[in-house]
Amino acid sequence: MASGLPPAGSILITGVPRDITWFIKVLRSRYRSVRITALSGMYARRSRATRLRQLGVNAIPLSSHSDFPGLVDFVLSSGAKLVYTVYGNAARFARYLRHELGIMARPLPKRSQLTMDYFL
Repeated sequence: MASGLPPAGSILITGVPRDITWFIKVLRSRYRSVRITALSGMYARRSRATRLRQLGVNAIPLSSHSDFPGLVDFVLSSGAKLVYTVYGNAARFARYLRHELGIMARPLPKRSQLTMDYFL
């Protein structure tokens, strides 16, 4: 292993610059075999997520918008089959998505959650 690089199996969490193509090239040149997953509300647009998939990057739409209409629009435009809600009125929002829009949704558990069983 080269000096200063994390060991195999490590997870690198970082922001993504505007020039994601350059960023991907840098990561792959430094870490050789790397799986990249980008999280951003902008990946609710299928065209943006498709562009990343063409580069071998998983794109997951993750939004932190705060207004109700914006969140509903985000969920609908993402085409999500399952939505996890967080913050504020997470339980109420998940209920609305399930009952009014027919989208499977559930609030994320409180911080005391220690296993992934809840998500399976």
